[in-house]
Parts: sequence; C-alpha cells; structure tokens
Amino acid sequence: IGPGTFLKQLPLYQCHPHEVPTRSLGFGIILFPRALTSLAHGPTSRPMNTGQSARLWLQEEYDARRKRNPSFSLRAFAQVLQIPPGRLSEILNQKRPITHKMARHLADRLELDPQAKQALLNRIQQSGKGMAAPQGKMENSIESSGDYIQLSLDHFHALADWYHFAILSLTEVRGFKSDAKWIAQRLGISVTQVKSAIERLTRLDLLVEKDGAWVATNKSLTTPTDIASPALRSSHRQSLRQAIDCLETVELADRDITSITMAIDRSKIEPAKKMIRTFRRQLCAFLEEGEKTEVYNLNVQLVPVSQIDRNKRSSQ
Repeated sequence: IGPGTFLKQLPLYQCHPHEVPTRSLGFGIILFPRALTSLAHGPTSRPMNTGQSARLWLQEEYDARRKRNPSFSLRAFAQVLQIPPGRLSEILNQKRPITHKMARHLADRLELDPQAKQALLNRIQQSGKGMAAPQGKMENSIESSGDYIQLSLDHFHALADWYHFAILSLTEVRGFKSDAKWIAQRLGISVTQVKSAIERLTRLDLLVEKDGAWVATNKSLTTPTDIASPALRSSHRQSLRQAIDCLETVELADRDITSITMAIDRSKIEPAKKMIRTFRRQLCAFLEEGEKTEVYNLNVQLVPVSQIDRNKRSSQ
C-alpha cells in the first residue's frame, strides 16, 4: 500500500442500542507497517501436531537446527540422519515419499521418544503411500475461495513466521529487489531467515523466479477458519507483538490502532465474524490500489472481556 491512506474511508459496523446485550467484548483494529519492523519470534521445533505431515515435521526439525546454527546445511542434516543428501532433498521437495522403513530410521537417528516415534509411524500409515506429492504439487492442499487461495494447515505450519507473507507482499512494492540482503534490511530480519523463507516459498510454489526476479504466484492467501492450530496461534502472537512494538517505534501518522468495548448479544458472534472478514477484504482491496511502497499488516480482534459463563453456554 501507499503511506497516508487509512481506515477513515471505510466505516466500521456499529452496535444498535435497542438490542439486548448478553456479553462484554473488546474489539480492536490494528493497522501498522511490517517493513522496517524487526521481530524474529516464531515456532521452534516441537512434537508433530495434529494434521501435520511427516515431511513438514522433518522440514521443521531441519529449520530448528538451522536457526540454532545458521551454517547448518542440508548436507549436515543428511549426515545426522545417515541418508544421502540427494534423497533428503527429494523428500523435502515432495519428490520422494517417506516410507514406513524410512520413518523408523529417521525416528532412531533423531532419538525420538517412544510416543513421538509412534506418532510419526501412525502418520505414515495413515498417509498410505507416504508423503509424496502428486504432479500437481499443491493442487490437493490448496483450495480456492473466491479471489482468495486457501492454504491447508499443513502448509501454513511451515510458513507460520510472519516474514514469509511479508516477503510475498514485498515483491509487489515499488523498487523491489530480488536480493536477500535488501529484503532483510526492509523487513528487519536476518539474511539467513530470508534465504530459508525463500526456499520454503519456492518449494510450496508460492514464489517463482522469472527473468532473474522473484515473483509471488498468488496475491491473496487465507487459512481455514475456526480451527485450533498451534501454528495459527503462533502467527497471531507475532502480529500482536509487532503491533505492540509499533506503539513505540512507528509515528502516529503511519499507523492506526483503535478499540471499542461493548456489551453484546453472544448469539451474533458468527455473523460478526463474517462481517469482519468482509471488512478486511474490502480494506485490503482499497489499500492495494495505486502505487505500492510499503508492506502493512491489519489485525482485527474480537475477544471477550467478561468471564464466559460455561454453564450457561452448555445449557444453551
């Protein structure tokens, strides 16, 4: 988006005083620049999550080790796993499945505890032929929703760090340079983080190289809604931390952080979520018109302030 263009041109929905409130909620909207904002919080290596594939779990293990040691290479990881580097590359690039035998070998080499090892083997068994992708690569894991492309939670798990989506948006900004050092300076992250992110985005077909320049393949991505996910929670935490940092580091003219507290009818939460989703996309379309010079993030939170009466909810 271009600087100086903000929320006042799109009205927010208002509460009607004649409606009977049953809950108190806090409602906040935060708009702030992601370029030049430094934040490296993100998910670390963890046990396999529900819905996560064995391949992406292995990718995360590699990424976690690389975060601890930036010089840790794919060849070094292959040595740890005692498999040829080419075979490991094929697995991570969805060109070779993880068989049951290979899963046992990986679990032993990574010294997984019995519970984690069994979880890995169960995932391989559920997947049938392992985790090899069909020729269409992401066709079975990305769904189209109007003008937006929906990522599966499995793929979002690999992209939970905020800078992946910031890089995709940065490719549309005036003067973009397909240079890891330039991107790192614009986003306030390390060159290593940029290179790792570029690898993931390229592997997932979200970024391609054309005539020596990196180009995003899909402008608008979304994730499944109303699904509990550690990766989604981590991503939301990062966005909230960035907003907090912007209170001290970004000029008032370059950000907008507002909130309203209200008593509400809880039965209207679902329609409210749909209205928020519509508002977000309308604002996105508005701000993306014209010359793009910066990358911004819009957060919308609708959260309870009063304690939820669980007994009343169960009776309803």
